[in-house]
Amino acid sequence: MGDNDKPATQGGSWPEWARHVLLELNRHDEEFKTLFALLGKQRADLESLNIVGKDKLRKDIAELRNNFNTLNVEMAKELTTLKMKAGVWGLLGALIPLLIALATAALAAAIKLKVGG
Repeated sequence: MGDNDKPATQGGSWPEWARHVLLELNRHDEEFKTLFALLGKQRADLESLNIVGKDKLRKDIAELRNNFNTLNVEMAKELTTLKMKAGVWGLLGALIPLLIALATAALAAAIKLKVGG
């Protein structure tokens, strides 16, 4: 080690240099402890956010499932209503030609009775 490696504030003797090195190591040790404490706090905060995020995600999924089930029930009701209406309109659609055929047959029978009778 040359003279340029010695701290400017130190006299250059080994005990002073060793004291300087130990003080710097202690300072760095305190800084690392502070950094590790901050890192631990940040990790805990992130884990807390992750748990909150998971809970919110679970709640959102449950809400979506509930909305889907509600929509599914409503669609089933609408489909049943549509089927009922289609059945009624189908019945009316079939009755009209039947009534026309019956009326035509009755009219033909009445005409036949008048003409033949």
